[in-house]
Amino acid sequence: MKYILGKNERLDRWVEGEPKDLVWDGKLVTKRLEIEPLTRGELFAQLRAYNISQLGQVKQAILEQSGKVNVFYFPDQEVKYGLPILPHALKFCMESVPEKGIYSCLNCSYTTELQPEERKECPICGKTSWINASNDKRVT
Repeated sequence: MKYILGKNERLDRWVEGEPKDLVWDGKLVTKRLEIEPLTRGELFAQLRAYNISQLGQVKQAILEQSGKVNVFYFPDQEVKYGLPILPHALKFCMESVPEKGIYSCLNCSYTTELQPEERKECPICGKTSWINASNDKRVT
C-alpha cells in the first residue's frame, strides 16, 4: 500500500491527508479548527507543552497527518501581543473593556488596542468576549 501511495501523490494526499495550519502569524485559523477533530483546549495544551504561554509567540503551528502539532516560533524580538493560553488567564474574559489597552478576542484571537466601551464586537468574528493580551516572551 505504501508503495502505491508513494507513486501517486494525489492518492497519497487523499488517503493520508495534508499538514494543516492551526495558528498562523500569532492568530488561530478558526475555520480549520471548526473542521478538525482537535479542540481549542487540546491545541492549547499541545502548545503549552512547547512552553508557549500566548499565541503572539507562534509564527506557525501545523497539524501533521500523524496528529502531532509542530510549532515554529517568532524570535523574541518579533514576539507580538497575543491571546494568552494558560488556563488561569482564560478565566478573566470580559464583555466590556475597563481601560485602554491591548486585548484579544477569546473566540478568534484577533488582537488590537481598545478604548473603554460598553460592549465591543470583534471585527473578525463578531463575538464580544475579550481578554487582556500578553506579549510575554517564550521561556525556554
